[in-house]
Amino acid sequence: GFSAVEWIPRVSRRQRNKFEKRAGADGLFDFHFMQRTKDGRRVKAARRSHYFPVYFVEPYNGNESELGLDLAADSRGAAFLAQVRDSGRIVATHSELRPTGARRNPGFSVVLPVYRSSVAPFTERERRAALTGYVRARFRFDRLLESLRSGAAELPALEIYILDRDTGNSPSLINF
Repeated sequence: GFSAVEWIPRVSRRQRNKFEKRAGADGLFDFHFMQRTKDGRRVKAARRSHYFPVYFVEPYNGNESELGLDLAADSRGAAFLAQVRDSGRIVATHSELRPTGARRNPGFSVVLPVYRSSVAPFTERERRAALTGYVRARFRFDRLLESLRSGAAELPALEIYILDRDTGNSPSLINF
């Protein structure tokens, strides 16, 4: 059922031009911050104090239209990302961050806030100051159900550990 994993950095208005230019050096040619209109068209993102564009997506094939898309461009997406940031926890959603084609292929996203590694934010205020972006994993229900029916998902368990390797001698567990 896995569809994609994405890196969504927090980018200030002052960083936008530099960030868009740097994308070319990263192999993202003609990369711009984008947003969707009500009818689903992609247009350049309006001026805001901060942006949360999809900067990397894997697999790239089939997900190209997500690159550059500012997930905080609409009020629902912005409110959801703020909730995730303030909670400091991984959060799942089925509708707030709807990718292209989601109406045809329903699914859900799992979003994890990422904070500066030198900071262990415990309060909402600290989390707001330390946020560097989000990691989003997207899943499609049709693929997930098909893998369960076919027996391809017969695993005793799936465990994911997120470790901070910048904490000295041994990595510290950020999330399990």
